[in-house]
Amino acid sequence: MVHSSGIFAGSAAAARGMVEGDMANGAVGRFSKTIFIASDGRHPFLEEAALKGAAGAELGLVILQYGTGSKAKGPRCYTVAVLDDGVQVVEHDCALWIGDHGRAVLVPRGKGVDGWFEMTYRGLVRRAGRPAPSLAGGMIKAANRLVMLSKSCRTDGCLGVAVIDAAVIA
Repeated sequence: MVHSSGIFAGSAAAARGMVEGDMANGAVGRFSKTIFIASDGRHPFLEEAALKGAAGAELGLVILQYGTGSKAKGPRCYTVAVLDDGVQVVEHDCALWIGDHGRAVLVPRGKGVDGWFEMTYRGLVRRAGRPAPSLAGGMIKAANRLVMLSKSCRTDGCLGVAVIDAAVIA
C-alpha cells in the first residue's frame, strides 16, 4: 500500500470538516450523523460492512476512494450513502465541490446525473439539480483544499479518527 494511515486519517478528517463545517458540535449537543471512511479498495468487505452499519444506525456514509497503489495526493472519487424514506441510496463516483462561500458538498460526476449531497442539521441529504451550472472549478478548488487540510491534520493530529487495517473511519 502506497498510502500511510496518516494520509488516510488526514483525508477523512479533512473531508469531514469541509462537508460538516460546524454542523457537528458536541459542546452544544449536535453530533455527527455521517461516517467518513478512507479506503484503498483492497478490502471491499470493509466498505460493505460500513454501508450496512451506516444503514442500520440510520447514518450517512462518505467513503473516500483511493486507488490501490495510487500515488495521488487525494482520493480519486467518493461513494456517498444516505437514507431516503428508510431506504439506503448509494451513489458512486462523486466528487467534492465547493463554491465561493460555505461548506463543500458532494456531487455525482457524469453527464446527465441529477442531484448532489449537502450536510444539514438532519445529516447528509440529497438535493435535486446541481449546486452550480459549471462544476469543474469548484471540484479543483475542493481537491486542492482537501490536500492542504489533510497535511495539516496529519501534523496537528486528528480527533475522532480511528485506523482500521486499510480503512480509516473519522
